[in-house]
Amino acid sequence: TIPVLEEGRKTADPAAQELVDRAAEAWTPIWETGAPVNLHVAAGWLTTIRRLGHALQRVNPELRIDLVREELGALHVHNLAPRDRAAEMVIDMYTVVLQRTCDQCGSHGSRHERNGWVSVRCSAHAPQ
Repeated sequence: TIPVLEEGRKTADPAAQELVDRAAEAWTPIWETGAPVNLHVAAGWLTTIRRLGHALQRVNPELRIDLVREELGALHVHNLAPRDRAAEMVIDMYTVVLQRTCDQCGSHGSRHERNGWVSVRCSAHAPQ
């Protein structure tokens, strides 16, 4: 797993860092002013997360987000302000997509649970 860290922190893998930087760039216009870009998802979700950021900018340029994270195999977007039903619908759509996307590589995946940890993984990355 390559965690996506807060803006300004770096991963050990330059290719992974490029994905992190590109995803964070998509979110910068809708991030809380002056706050770091807090993306807490694994590398396999980054392309879709970047697309979500761009989609939210198109739906509502005034939208502000505080945190985007994965928990229990699902996407969570925090501090959606102002409340916007269209933006919530876009987030819901992307949440459904990510529930079928391997969080490690971005391939088609399914929900797996092991020792209380829930993740979405393809057959190659499924827990043994």
